Amino acid sequence: MNNRLEPIQQPIILPPEQPKPVSPLWFVLLAVVLIACAAVAGLLHSGKISLDKILGRKPAVAHAASTPAPLKAGAFVVTSISVGRPSYAIINGVSHAEGDTLSAPGATGWRVRRIDDAVVWVQNGMTVTSIPLTTMALKPLNDTLHPLN
Repeated sequence: MNNRLEPIQQPIILPPEQPKPVSPLWFVLLAVVLIACAAVAGLLHSGKISLDKILGRKPAVAHAASTPAPLKAGAFVVTSISVGRPSYAIINGVSHAEGDTLSAPGATGWRVRRIDDAVVWVQNGMTVTSIPLTTMALKPLNDTLHPLN
């Protein structure tokens, strides 16, 4: 008996592979994962959850100092408001629009958030406060009529 292998005379032709259809379950699974990642990212960004708390780390000292000092009464005085697009307010003698930073002795990091008819809303971090329009003391009208002669 001959142990020698004989070459095959005819080539073997395999049928072409058919691509397997993608299950719609994969698309649903991918959508769920993406939505979950977006939700976690939103919660992290808003500060509702903290990786420091999850991982057991102590918060940095900078987080404790991020709360601004209370705004002293009279630090900002609003003397004029012009409502329009954009709105302007005269605060401490300087014209400001929405988004401008404010500076006063002892009050740093404040920004004009919104300007309304009679009030300006200012913000420092998560602290928002209102500053009412201050009007100069008006002299009362004298209703007594005097004849011209």
